[in-house]
Amino acid sequence: MKRFRDKTTSVCMTLILIWMSTVSCDSCSPICDCVENYFAYCDRRDVTTGHVINILDQLPIRLTYIDISHNLLSVLTENMFHRHGDLTSININHNALRIIGRRTFHPLVRLRKLFLHHNNLFQITSDDFSYLKQLQKLYLNHNRIRVIQERSFAHLENLLELHLERNYLTNVTSQTFIGLTRLRILNLSDNNVHVISDFAFSSLFNLHKLYLNNNTVINLTSHTFSNMTSLRELDLSHNEIESINSSHLDTFKHHIRIIRLSSNRIARLSGDLFREMNKLSVLDLTQNKIKEIDDDVFWYLDLQELYLQANLLTTVTRAMFLYTYSVKAVDFSYNLIHTVSPGSWAGLGQSLLSLNLTGNDLTDLSKSMVQGMEALRMLSVANNQIFIIDSRFIAELPDLQMLDLSGNKLTSLVSRDLWGLELVPRILLERNPLRHFSGFVFVGEIHVSLSLSIISRNDRTVNVTWPYVGGNQLYWSVTVKNMNNTETKYDVTFYLQAYVTSATIPGLSPLTHYFICVRPVFVDESVKVNQIGYVTTSGWDELVTQTTLSLDKQVSRSSRPTLSAILYCLIFMVMVRFTSISGLES
Repeated sequence: MKRFRDKTTSVCMTLILIWMSTVSCDSCSPICDCVENYFAYCDRRDVTTGHVINILDQLPIRLTYIDISHNLLSVLTENMFHRHGDLTSININHNALRIIGRRTFHPLVRLRKLFLHHNNLFQITSDDFSYLKQLQKLYLNHNRIRVIQERSFAHLENLLELHLERNYLTNVTSQTFIGLTRLRILNLSDNNVHVISDFAFSSLFNLHKLYLNNNTVINLTSHTFSNMTSLRELDLSHNEIESINSSHLDTFKHHIRIIRLSSNRIARLSGDLFREMNKLSVLDLTQNKIKEIDDDVFWYLDLQELYLQANLLTTVTRAMFLYTYSVKAVDFSYNLIHTVSPGSWAGLGQSLLSLNLTGNDLTDLSKSMVQGMEALRMLSVANNQIFIIDSRFIAELPDLQMLDLSGNKLTSLVSRDLWGLELVPRILLERNPLRHFSGFVFVGEIHVSLSLSIISRNDRTVNVTWPYVGGNQLYWSVTVKNMNNTETKYDVTFYLQAYVTSATIPGLSPLTHYFICVRPVFVDESVKVNQIGYVTTSGWDELVTQTTLSLDKQVSRSSRPTLSAILYCLIFMVMVRFTSISGLES
């Protein structure tokens, strides 16, 4: 019996010890919030380096995730995670970290994600991450990193993403990224990188996306991207690259899908530059200094989007897209284009959906310019010098859904001279000196936008006129809105009889900015023709100035001194009167 009692006591003690151990392991620091003993949230608690060790010692051993972000940590001490070898994700972003202890992460052999972004780290050493063999994502962006020691990432054999954007790196050597054979994404954007050594990325033969935008890279060589055979997206925008040739891009030509080279200093595109890039779908060359493009540079590419805006091009040649069959969007806006050769878009006839020629020097729109563009849905030729449109121009574009002609020099558009305009669902014609827009009978879901003209204005009224004439409107609707943020509101709609072409708007306030919209009301309410304008009423001072100038014109040159003398006398009398009143009050 005694033996049984001793055995029972021993079992009970063992159970009590196990229970106490479990309670200790599963307890949570009062500073943090724990979920199921696997997730600890200690963020935004004003935790400092001195406190964090005590907090970690109070957390469950079985943790797989801990968030210590948005605190006041400046140093990660050695062995601070020695109790938490099961961690798979750590978030320490938005602290003030400057130093990573030599053995800080050594116990974390299961760690897959490490967030260290938005800190004050200034260098990465070869010991910092040497034991993190299972790490897949490493975020070091938004720090002050100037130096990465050689082979700092050599042991991260499973790393898939490395984020180093928004640091102070100036160069990349052949030893910087050695060992990252499984890396898929590398972000080096927004640094000060101006030197990339040959073979700097040679270990990255599985890399899919490389971001080098917003740096100061000047030169590329035939070995800059050596061995990067799997690259799908390359961003070199906002650098200082002056020239580029096919040898620079040859390594990844069979897999590349997106190339961004905007905001550089490239002046010429040679014919073989993108040759054999059969999977290239997006090419962005915006805001360079491109004056010359060889005729065959885009031939046989499977491009979907081409951006060439803000360059120095003057002509679109007939051969440029002769054998380019798949492009859906082309942007040539804000160049110096004055000539589009007949048949320039012939190769794109069945694929091109959007064409942007805004901000060039075109003076006319001819039928031959758009011949064969049966699939085009959006065309912008705003802010050119266009004053002539071929009567068959729009008839060549049967699927056109939006036409932007705003900011040109069109003075008259009449239906008999422009076939098919009333079939385009959205037409923008603002900022043209249009005097006549007549004969168009719109049916269906149509939106037309025009500018009205201000005939005259004073401090209380505005006289306006508009170009739209004809149609089958029932009456005119005039909407006036006060655009100033003042207590004086004026938001009113009134109506005019059909077919009038001008109106006087009364009851306004001086020195106030107004929006005015005059539109015809049709039986079919889906047709909207908006004629809009903005005007600022004059003020009392402006009226006095205008009146004085008007009187001055009517007074002969010999009588001007007399008028000036009268004005001076009036001013003097007012001053004397004011002085007398002030003396009496005192």
